[in-house]
Amino acid sequence: MATTSNICGSCHIKHFHHFNSFNAPILSRAQYLADNGFLDSRVCRVGDAALQPEIFTSPRIYSAPIDIRGTRCSFVKYFNHASVKQFLLSRGADVEHVDCHTIMSHPTLRRAMDHLYILSALTSEYEDPDPKAFVVRMPNRISNIVEPPKDKLSSYEAYDSDFRITFTAPYSKEPYASGASPSFYQLFIAVAHAVQGVIVQHKNETDITPLERACIHYNLFTGQSNSCLDVVLDILEDYKALGHLELVDSIDPNPQTLEDAVKLVVSVKNTSLPPLGSLAPHLGVSFSPGGFLYPSFLGFNEYLTEMNVINVTTPLSGSSAGAITAITSLIYTANRYHYAFLTDVFFSHLVEKKYVGSLDKLVSIALNRFFLPGTYAAANERIGTLQFNTGARDGWSMENRHVTSFKNNDDMLTSMLSSSNVPGFTKIGPVKLRGEECYDGLCGVNPYFIGSSKTAGKRTVRFIPIPLGHGRKIKTNMNNDVANGFLQMKDKYFVHLIRLKSLFRQLLIRRLSHEQSGSMHEWKTEVEKCINVYNILAKGTDAIKSSSNEIDEWLMLLSVVPGDANAASGNKDCKLTKLFELVVASEMSLSLGRDSKVHAAAIKSDLTGKNILLTYASPRYPNKLSDVKFLSTPYTLLDWLEHELELLNMPMEEPVYDKAQREIILLKALLHNLSPPSSLDYYYTEVPYMLPSLYNSFYNLIYAVRPATVPDSRIMYDVGRAMAFRWILAEYISFENWLYLRIRQLQQDPSSSVLSRKFPSFTTQDTINGKPGKMLHERQYDQLHECIELMDHAKLDELKTQFKRRSRSQGLRRHVFEMQNTLVRRAIIYRVIEPHYTHILTHRHFWVY
Repeated sequence: MATTSNICGSCHIKHFHHFNSFNAPILSRAQYLADNGFLDSRVCRVGDAALQPEIFTSPRIYSAPIDIRGTRCSFVKYFNHASVKQFLLSRGADVEHVDCHTIMSHPTLRRAMDHLYILSALTSEYEDPDPKAFVVRMPNRISNIVEPPKDKLSSYEAYDSDFRITFTAPYSKEPYASGASPSFYQLFIAVAHAVQGVIVQHKNETDITPLERACIHYNLFTGQSNSCLDVVLDILEDYKALGHLELVDSIDPNPQTLEDAVKLVVSVKNTSLPPLGSLAPHLGVSFSPGGFLYPSFLGFNEYLTEMNVINVTTPLSGSSAGAITAITSLIYTANRYHYAFLTDVFFSHLVEKKYVGSLDKLVSIALNRFFLPGTYAAANERIGTLQFNTGARDGWSMENRHVTSFKNNDDMLTSMLSSSNVPGFTKIGPVKLRGEECYDGLCGVNPYFIGSSKTAGKRTVRFIPIPLGHGRKIKTNMNNDVANGFLQMKDKYFVHLIRLKSLFRQLLIRRLSHEQSGSMHEWKTEVEKCINVYNILAKGTDAIKSSSNEIDEWLMLLSVVPGDANAASGNKDCKLTKLFELVVASEMSLSLGRDSKVHAAAIKSDLTGKNILLTYASPRYPNKLSDVKFLSTPYTLLDWLEHELELLNMPMEEPVYDKAQREIILLKALLHNLSPPSSLDYYYTEVPYMLPSLYNSFYNLIYAVRPATVPDSRIMYDVGRAMAFRWILAEYISFENWLYLRIRQLQQDPSSSVLSRKFPSFTTQDTINGKPGKMLHERQYDQLHECIELMDHAKLDELKTQFKRRSRSQGLRRHVFEMQNTLVRRAIIYRVIEPHYTHILTHRHFWVY
């Protein structure tokens, strides 16, 4: 039975007005190319009419009640009960039996439980549904009808590409996002740091225990997507390439153990190897107030946690609803279903108009449910600092208060309640916190930033869904430091990036297919013809008509599978060539060529001695109408094809490169091969597009404050996920502009190479906030080791065997993953990426296959 939802109906109508406004000119340009003889659709394969797919007609929202009965107690079997008893005894608790209640009694044990939950999710077999089961059709644009979906999955290939938008119904897939998730970036640095420690030891005194432990952590939390032994061998090869060590010409090219691997080192030329890691996190996330929009906060937070941008090392700051969002990083035993249940309770009160002066009790009851013993200690021990913002009344003014440590659970709960004390809504009057009268976190931060304070990270990204102050910023420089609903104003560039990366990915897989079949000469021919066709299309009508034979030949080549001898006859699969046409049309329609004013290619000035980020990420940039704006990737389809041809024409024997050349090669490889996630999951809403923000107009804000139905809150959750995904896309665009300019800078000034610099080594005298501290990867290593020592290692071995059984993308996509993973690891070893962008190197799809 259909459900009427004002929010969903409004967002659905809004999407098509918004999407058509920028997509129609692109389709018009593509039609112009077709009308002039490009891509004759008559040669294209037609689908089987007997297989009638289901047609998308309107959004569907999961509106059934949420069951929060979890299965986490089943993970107790993975604990070593003797180790748990000893752990608790050392902390003054003598227990006779280890059961679920025992595990839940201590925050370290709960964190270990969540680690097991993450590992279990890596074993689950899951396959995306067949996208051909659904066809995206133009739905009714004026319908407010929302169909509740059945308990099933659906997947759409969105934006005429292979980018998937998937609806994953509750309970059909284990949620793996957890506040206990380790940083993949720090997992790898721990391995590399351990390798450094081993190879500088005296040959007769080699202790590889730290390396073995770091590899256990790496293998477990990446689901053994690649072997840590292979990772260690790659690290040694990278150090050899940089001139730091010499390796033996091994008789056995495949060492079987870590000990055998480190024995390949003949000598270390420089015992002071380049230091790795940092004391302070590179990125922190700050959440503004916005309690009525709370589901979108949860969706935003969960997506960034899934991407590993938010992990145990990420500092978090929040005010009001933002503080409640930040605390989810410590509720180790909860998942998205618990939070959905929580918001259902909130919204039922809002619908019944019971919120005036009562939210204090409502929030207290809800949070007490999750504040298990020692939650405050987990906050104090968290690697990434947790901060709550509140405003303390001082006469007629408010003083900022930023709470980062807690005395006990009551103190922590009071801190959160004071941060969420909206006068009139929460309670009548102040909340007493440590002797002061406190109000909402909106009063505790510069009003321009709407309660979202700076974090302990070197860079702070603010989530501000309310269209006020900084929440109204539409960034056109390289500093993508605010995530808000106005990011959708850049959708034409985001959709172009999705299509462009989809085309790159499919061409890359095609190249790998040629490699496997030994037909690289054919691939070179295809690349050359792609370049010719691109140039023909750029010249216009006369060139297209006069080159019809060449275009037809290109179409025949790209419409068959490499190595398929039977593909010469019959209709062709034009999917790839149609996407090629659409990308070219998009670049033309949006004016994204090499002289475009919306990306870095338009910057022609000398970059020698210039700090790229300080210049182009400055809040004062752009300050003139003529300044270049960073809205699109500077890497065009023609750039990709020409670089591919350049790689094909390289000599068989690798020449000797200096350090600047080696850095340029790596940065070009990153620009050429890395891509944002190739899919987006929704958990409550089935739609085949990036959900638009609901909060950029007063009309929709009314429904956010007074939701009519449960689906209104559910769709807000997925809107938050879409906002996070847009922010990720904006980060990739900024990153690719930085890569483009950095490559040019190295070409102009080779002496600026990072590989030529001497970095100061970290010592135990370095401090964090004035106190001796450890590097982030060392702190994470210690926490993981503490938790894993509490587990039954035989049971962990069972999990490792299950890693191999899980279903993921197969075949050539595996090679794409391995290539991207290798490039990311090399970028970390070489230290060539600015801290501003290192969070990209921790993204999950580069580490977990």
